[in-house]
Amino acid sequence: MTCYTEVRCTTCGSQNVKCIGCSTHNVPRYRCCNIGCDVKTLMLEYCYKACEPGIKKQIIEMAFTLMIGAHMIVTLIKASTRQVNEIRRKSNGKTLILES
Repeated sequence: MTCYTEVRCTTCGSQNVKCIGCSTHNVPRYRCCNIGCDVKTLMLEYCYKACEPGIKKQIIEMAFTLMIGAHMIVTLIKASTRQVNEIRRKSNGKTLILES
């Protein structure tokens, strides 16, 4: 018996999604075929928390608006310190100073 999973684009909500293979962790990877959608590829499950949709925006908001340190962001979002620092560095050109 075949099991069917309905897949929708996480950005535009379109059902016009095509399976394009698997990630290195054997999680199916999909491509949104909607012309107006900005998403290139998406997955239903992510191995790394910082790769999930919306997390990058949360990290930037916490770091700059709320002035929360890297360790607090890592604790709240459960992403790795390397991922948090990389996102912050790309968004502002500065690295976080981590307290030991």
